[in-house]
Amino acid sequence: MSDAIDYPEAELLVQLQQGSERAFALIFDRYHVELFRFALKYVQLPALAEDIIQDVLLYLWERRQELVISASLKSYLYAAVKHRSLDYLKSQYAKQVPAGDLPEDLPAPMQADTPLQVQQLAEAIHRAVAELPEKCRVIYNLSRNAELTYHEIAAQLDLSVKTVEAQMGIALRKLRAGLRGYELLLLWGLMLPFWG
Repeated sequence: MSDAIDYPEAELLVQLQQGSERAFALIFDRYHVELFRFALKYVQLPALAEDIIQDVLLYLWERRQELVISASLKSYLYAAVKHRSLDYLKSQYAKQVPAGDLPEDLPAPMQADTPLQVQQLAEAIHRAVAELPEKCRVIYNLSRNAELTYHEIAAQLDLSVKTVEAQMGIALRKLRAGLRGYELLLLWGLMLPFWG
């Protein structure tokens, strides 16, 4: 929809705050795909990324009259998606490692700031990816390294999108299993850029 691109963001925001469903639809059309890709980089599951986007956009609609957006709408949406994604990751990690199982004082080596730890983690990731079945490995590399969408991968490999999604699910499960013991280091690495 070309309207979504041509309409000024400030005007869309004013109309949204006045309850315009058309303005909301234009915002959805303008930002949905890029927000989905952004969320997917965090949560790595398409259905979950879609849920996060829907939650953020629903919140935007429900709170439209009381919203105070100091920067741009785009910045606001990206920040909201980032926070929802990180909240999800933290909650998932908390479910995997109950608080009682964590030592009271985490050792300093859990901080991913030493070259040796970074190298060990990189080697573990490389090994885990290398051990994936060939089809999973190819699809994983196209998604994560070439940054192709599932639709682009499906077209390039002449597969259905569902097959690509299923293979990515297998790849991610195998990678999680292959990277056991590195969870805290991976989580620290994910959150460090946002806390620095």
